[in-house]
Amino acid sequence: METRRVIYITIFTILGALLGFVFHLLLELAMLAAIERKMHFLTMGLTASEWDYARYGVFLFWFLGGTLFGYVQGTYWWNYLYSHDVVVEPRTAKRKRAVIFGILVIIIGLWYLTWRP
Repeated sequence: METRRVIYITIFTILGALLGFVFHLLLELAMLAAIERKMHFLTMGLTASEWDYARYGVFLFWFLGGTLFGYVQGTYWWNYLYSHDVVVEPRTAKRKRAVIFGILVIIIGLWYLTWRP
């Protein structure tokens, strides 16, 4: 049963990552179409190399967000469909996890902003 659970949650995580990738794709296609129509005010004064750098940050945000969303949904639906004795997690534990995730996102974001290739 544990192997099925790992496979189930892994598949949900992969689907979440793909969903994040698709969201990033749609956002980038919309931006390219707008710039192609001569809407240069959307560039916000950034050069092409700066936009290329920012694009990776946006991709990382959507990819990690989609991966996290897929993991959370996989865990939720596994417990909902297959677990007969669902243990409700205390609210403080959920808050603690959210704070830890927020701090991790901030650290990764700061590292990304200060890193130069």
